[in-house]
Amino acid sequence: MNDGSETAGQPGCIPDDSVRLHLDVVLAQDPFRDAPTLQRLLRFIVEETLTTGGKDLKEYNLGVSVFKRGDDFDPRTDSIVRVQMGVLRKKLASYYETAGRNDPVTIDIPRGHYSARFQLRAAETPSPLPMPPPRGRWTRDLGLAGLGLLLGLILWIPFRSLSNPPVQPFEWQQHPLWRGFFDQDSSTQLVMGAPMFIFVNGVYLRDSQVNTPEELEKSDRVRKMADYFHTKARPEEIYTGLGEAAGLYTLGRFFAKGGKELPLVRNRLARWQDVAHGNLVLFSSFRFRTLGQEMNLPHDFEFDGDHTAINNLRPRAGEAKVYAPAMDPNSDNYDYAVISVWPSPQPGRRIMSLSGVYTWGTQGAADYVVDAPSLRELGHRLDADATPKRDAGLQVLVKVLVKDHQPVATKYVTHHWMTEQPAP
Repeated sequence: MNDGSETAGQPGCIPDDSVRLHLDVVLAQDPFRDAPTLQRLLRFIVEETLTTGGKDLKEYNLGVSVFKRGDDFDPRTDSIVRVQMGVLRKKLASYYETAGRNDPVTIDIPRGHYSARFQLRAAETPSPLPMPPPRGRWTRDLGLAGLGLLLGLILWIPFRSLSNPPVQPFEWQQHPLWRGFFDQDSSTQLVMGAPMFIFVNGVYLRDSQVNTPEELEKSDRVRKMADYFHTKARPEEIYTGLGEAAGLYTLGRFFAKGGKELPLVRNRLARWQDVAHGNLVLFSSFRFRTLGQEMNLPHDFEFDGDHTAINNLRPRAGEAKVYAPAMDPNSDNYDYAVISVWPSPQPGRRIMSLSGVYTWGTQGAADYVVDAPSLRELGHRLDADATPKRDAGLQVLVKVLVKDHQPVATKYVTHHWMTEQPAP
C-alpha cells in the first residue's frame, strides 16, 4: 500500500482491497475488457506487488507465470515480456486519459520496473456553473454551497475514512434523495442484490427466469438438466453484474467523501433488524431478490419480469404506460432504472432503492444520484412540481444510454411523489 508517493507494500493509506477493486474496474473497461493477455499481465503484477510489499519482479518470472514460457525461457532471446509491458503501459495511460480520467486511484508501472505503484489523485475543483434562481430550501443550500467537487479521499469496501477528514457533502444534505443519509449521527448499510446462479454437476448456470428458491423448485428446465446428470440443482449467489460492481464503487466513494462508512450486506443475509439499525440503500437489478420486495413499500413503477419492462401503474399526462429497454447489438441501446426513496418504518430513518432492468441501468442509477448536474436538474423539477409532497416516498424514472456494454449517460424521464405511507 502507499500514500501516493511510495511503492506499494510500504506504509501508506490505500487498503489492498481498494486496490483490487479498482483493478477490477479497470479490467472491465476499454482498452482492457477484450484483451485477456493484458488482463492476466496486469492482474499478476498487481497481486505480486501487494503480496511482496512492492518488491520488483523479474522478467523471467513474468515470462514463465504469465506467458507460459517453459523453464528454459531466456529473456535475452525472447522479448515477449518487454514487448507486452510496453503495450501495457500505453494502455494504462490511455485508460487514465479516457474512461479512468476521474478515478481516484491510479496504477502505474514505471519504466525499467515490473512492480506496480498505486497513487491517490488530487481532487480538481471545476469552475462554478450558473444556476437558475432557487425555488426551494434545498436548492438555496446548494447554491450557497457552490458546485465545487467534494474533496474527500476515496475508498471502496470497507469504505473506511482516510487519515485526512473528508469534506462533508453538504451540497446534497437537503436534497430530497439524500435527506437524512448524511446527518451527524446517521448510519447507512448497503444491501447488495446478486443474481441467483444454479450449480449442476460442476457447472454454474444462469436462468433469468429463476431468481428465487421457489422458482428453482418449479423450473422444468432446471429439473430436466439435473435429472440428466443424476444430481440435484442448488442455488448459489457468488457473482454479480459489472454494473453492480461499478455502482458499488461509485456509492462507496460518495459516502467516503462525506466521512461515512457504507458497510455491505449481501441481500440473502439482510434481515428486518437491519431496517431498525439505520438507513438502507438497496442496490440491485430488478430481477434479483431484495429485502425491498418484502417490505411492500408504496410504488408507481413496477418491474414486469415477463415482458422485461417497467410498468407505470399511474401514468400521468405525457407519460407512457410501459417503459421497455432496447438492447439491440446493431443500434444504440438504452435501459431504464427507478430511483426510489421512502421514510423507513423506523422513525427518522430512510430507505433508498436503485434498480435497473439490466445491470447497466442499475449502474446508471448509481451514477445519477451522485452527479451534481443531475441532482440540480432533478431538484428544480421537484421544486416546480405542484403535486402535494407528503413524506411518503419519491420515485424517479431515468433512461440510461448504453454503448459497448457501458452506460454513457443517464437522463431524467419523470418522477412521482408517493401518497401512501409504507406498511408498518
